[in-house]
Amino acid sequence: MRLAILGFLSGIFWLQQQAVLPPFGWWPVPLGVLVWLLQAWLVRQPHAAVVRAAGYIVVGLACVPLGGAWAAWRADVRMAQELPREWEARDVELSGVVASLPRITDQGARFDFDVEKILTEDALIPDRLSLAWYTEGARKGEEMKPPPTLVPGQRWHLTVRLRRPHGTMNPHGFDFEAWALERNIRATGYVRAKGVNAKQDGMAGGFLYLVDRARMTIRDQMMDTLKDQPYRGVLVALAIGEQGAIPADQWKTFWRTGTGH
Repeated sequence: MRLAILGFLSGIFWLQQQAVLPPFGWWPVPLGVLVWLLQAWLVRQPHAAVVRAAGYIVVGLACVPLGGAWAAWRADVRMAQELPREWEARDVELSGVVASLPRITDQGARFDFDVEKILTEDALIPDRLSLAWYTEGARKGEEMKPPPTLVPGQRWHLTVRLRRPHGTMNPHGFDFEAWALERNIRATGYVRAKGVNAKQDGMAGGFLYLVDRARMTIRDQMMDTLKDQPYRGVLVALAIGEQGAIPADQWKTFWRTGTGH
């Protein structure tokens, strides 16, 4: 069993080193099943121990392509959720659920959004998005208009503009595209201020939405209690893992001292 697990993990590791997904499809699966049956037959035969040991080794080797096939299948499913280029930078109407604890900044709010229904005809949109809802800037005497309060689990009808995830790929720097792929965020964008944006009735009842609502309650209470304390963002991050309230100058200090993690 240990050799089988090591073989399976080796196949996954091998796939992670590839630049493109291999086209071997499902053929490793029946091969692995046949090898398992062969090994089960071998260990029940009155052969020498070395023969039985060889059977275990063969099974371990057979699990390498099985692990690669499983990882390739999962990667193919994830990569299939991709925003077509023709739908970049176009207004799209969606309905769905606020799927994360919104990160509040001076520019507005950023949050994950689970798409439940695509309202724009023929649009092809991934199931999970990362959206920004910007504060409307002051224009000739107009007051700043912040985005509405967003709560995990709320359902919204939104008009958005999207693009594929893009990020720099500098050595030793943050790889945003890999980070987004890991979290199944297959498009990023922003809410159009002049579009149709309305909160809908009812709340989604998923477990993760409930967890994020509880985290939001804790964050808001801590921010209200700590008010202008200089390290309130750090305390919130330590309590619930939300780092959005840590100012840039403190982050600079953490990274320079090697304590950013």
